[in-house]
Amino acid sequence: MTKSDDNKELLPKVEQLIDLLTRVLSRDAHPLADRMDEFLQELTRIDRSMSEAATTLTTLAPQLAGMATQADVAGSEDRMTNILEDMAKRQYRIEVLMAELFQPLGQGDSG
Repeated sequence: MTKSDDNKELLPKVEQLIDLLTRVLSRDAHPLADRMDEFLQELTRIDRSMSEAATTLTTLAPQLAGMATQADVAGSEDRMTNILEDMAKRQYRIEVLMAELFQPLGQGDSG
């Protein structure tokens, strides 16, 4: 066999291989390209959402700075409880004093 005979046999096989590779690559490339497009679109949506969230946080930050914290609410609750306890004690003392005042008039506990 001569070199040209070898080339004649090899050439169709190489052409077949090139054709096969071209078909495989073109078949696989489209779904891959589609997936890449979807991925880029998803990244764009995520970027847009992150930008909107950052804008919202920037807008709300000054308002949130003035808001009461949980510790503030707990402190207010404690102060209100103490005030109510003091009021209950004062009311009891007033009732005792009134009972003592009205006792000489005959309107005490027996009345």
